[in-house]
Amino acid sequence: MSPAPVVIAPSIPRRADASDGQSVYVVEAAHALARRLGTTLHAIALQLGDEPEEERDGPLLIHRIDPDTHIPGPFALYEAAHFESVMIRLAGEAARRIPEGAPVLVHGYELGPTAARLRARGHRVVGVLHYLLAQESERYLAGADDPFRRAVMPPTLARVAQACPAGLRGPVVRAASAAAGPLSRGIAAPLVRAATARLGAEIVAHQLQKLAMERQLTRAADVVVGVSAGFADAIARHHPGAPVAWCHAGYPVDVQPAPWSPGPRLRLLAVGRPTPQKGWDVLVHALARLEAQRPEVADALSLTLVGGTGAWAGPHSTFGEETRRALASLRRVEVVDAGRLPRAAVLARYAEADLFVLPSDYEPFGLVVLEAMAAGCPVIAFDTDGPRDLLADGESGVLVRAGGWEGRAARLADALAAQTSRSPDAWLRMRAAARARALGFTWDRTAAAHAAWLEGRTPPRP
Repeated sequence: MSPAPVVIAPSIPRRADASDGQSVYVVEAAHALARRLGTTLHAIALQLGDEPEEERDGPLLIHRIDPDTHIPGPFALYEAAHFESVMIRLAGEAARRIPEGAPVLVHGYELGPTAARLRARGHRVVGVLHYLLAQESERYLAGADDPFRRAVMPPTLARVAQACPAGLRGPVVRAASAAAGPLSRGIAAPLVRAATARLGAEIVAHQLQKLAMERQLTRAADVVVGVSAGFADAIARHHPGAPVAWCHAGYPVDVQPAPWSPGPRLRLLAVGRPTPQKGWDVLVHALARLEAQRPEVADALSLTLVGGTGAWAGPHSTFGEETRRALASLRRVEVVDAGRLPRAAVLARYAEADLFVLPSDYEPFGLVVLEAMAAGCPVIAFDTDGPRDLLADGESGVLVRAGGWEGRAARLADALAAQTSRSPDAWLRMRAAARARALGFTWDRTAAAHAAWLEGRTPPRP
């Protein structure tokens, strides 16, 4: 009898404590896989904050590795001072603890070193990518086309990004990804670190570290799983030759719609963190445009923000601060800052909203989209990878053409304005369609796909 698979991720909280999209996916998919296999699954992660070294969470037995430096939470993992050393430590400890011959499910580009070490030991490795550093890098360069983004970039990066023509950004990122290993860990690494420090662009050296890990995973895994069809295409484009497949996540089964009636304003909801990827600056600029050009529409809107307007440290702190200032300048749109909330409270917010807004520049999946739809809340989003898979445009939500930077806020503003003229009956139909659409995405289907790849089989098409 072959050993049961092992699940590895940078962070594995208890199911009740999972909040960010990747952690929710890891925990829910692992629970569903354990149920499907009828066994206890062992899971390995880093020990963050005051988490216990080992604990049972339903069918999961979670083993946590001491990172040798105090890391208070999952977002603090990514600080440059310890990121690489901690991930290499996780790789070594995971390899030591996994039974010989056990297939392994590794989550996240961060586990490139783990995937490489386990593949060398003869384990079958299925890697699930929730985020693509190459895609982030390309979009970061594209951000220099937008005056707001350019102003909050480190000056050296802004100049480099502006100097890189739009048509060359993809090839440049792919070349950097291919060279990332030698540049971040080889004999050239000290020179790269010294040069980037002198230019005030240490973020470049850190990005190369992460790109190197991502490339390790795509080259070591037997299967590289993207979390949506469009995202799988992005992986294949940035990492040619990788054995790419895809499957979707599931909806939160404990979320139920609430009785709905129209209010005096259209109730918009946004959930996330103030990073460029999430596009909150585009949303604020769209609302400011409505205030200036269509004040009667702005007067009919309210926006509740969850999670993203508090103080944030790290490379995006300037972006977050400038986005907060832009929000504070709105005068007609009613803005409510709900702060950071437990996941259960966030899920309840969806049912209270008329429309969930996801203005992301790029979105591999968008678990928040499924959460909103499961609560009967339609979604408006740019037509990026995940939302394009999840939304039935015009039925369960609205897809807005992303296009280039020029005109993006205007297109979102027009789409939002159009929603204020929907009748109550039309909203009820859309809410029902959103809920029905969400119910088609189950964690059992996710687990079935994971089980097939771990066993060396090809699952049925999603």
